[in-house]
Amino acid sequence: MLLTLLRRLRVENNNKKGRPSISESARRNKPLIIRLNDKERETIKAKCEEAGYQAAGAFVRDLLIKGKPGQKQRIPLSHLQLSLELQRIARLIQKGNDSEHVVRELFALNNKLLTGE
Repeated sequence: MLLTLLRRLRVENNNKKGRPSISESARRNKPLIIRLNDKERETIKAKCEEAGYQAAGAFVRDLLIKGKPGQKQRIPLSHLQLSLELQRIARLIQKGNDSEHVVRELFALNNKLLTGE
């Protein structure tokens, strides 16, 4: 009985795999062709990269519909490294390490930030 039910579900799903289909109203199926010269194309490419977009289509669509492209959030590597260091020190505190050891670690992190190492 369970096997029959699974077979029916598979038939109803049309044996589709992968991403689920989206509604017709949400589907982007109307192309907009814009002719550009090399300089214009490079300018758009540079603005896409500056705003954090990988696809020019998404950049242009946001620019035309929203009036301006949304700024994609980029977190600098140095901030990620700082976050990891702070998490490591927080774990030392959670483990109940000696407060002098934690303070030494904080001083070392501070010196690392000040010297840019």
